[in-house]
Amino acid sequence: MAPVNRPARLALTALGASLAAGGAYLSSGPPRITLLNTALQIDYHWSRGAGAFGAAIGAALLAASLRRVSLRRIGLVLALGPLLIAGHLLLWKLEIAASSLSFRSLLGTTTMAWPEVASIDVFSGEIQVESRGGARARIDTTDFAADQRASVERTLARHVKEHGGPEPRIVVPK
Repeated sequence: MAPVNRPARLALTALGASLAAGGAYLSSGPPRITLLNTALQIDYHWSRGAGAFGAAIGAALLAASLRRVSLRRIGLVLALGPLLIAGHLLLWKLEIAASSLSFRSLLGTTTMAWPEVASIDVFSGEIQVESRGGARARIDTTDFAADQRASVERTLARHVKEHGGPEPRIVVPK
């Protein structure tokens, strides 16, 4: 890559820092929750993923403004983090319906019918639901507001109880 002159480098730095900071701000916050009569759906609004994508572009512009090629490469690798977060926010979805639990993330989609649920473990930052067939959904709840997490736990407990499954188990780390 050809060397960038000082005024252009300063402009790239300012633009990159603005995009990175603004994108990080826009990508943060709790997901949105939709309560239906017999179901609950939680996902992130598309603007959260777009904010993280903007932060990735800002980080890439910051990396491009660096003089040394080795630092520029490191900066571009670090810009992949916000890009992965953007994909996570755009894909992440939890749906607790009358017939099943469906969870989608970067790693794929897991769907479990309520009679197949073998265990529900409630941790401080996540809820793990495991089926008798070995399928596991690890629901990260660190971004949830307290009322959202309570709604998820109550809805899970109600559906599992209706279908004769196990009581949710609260796991306290030692």
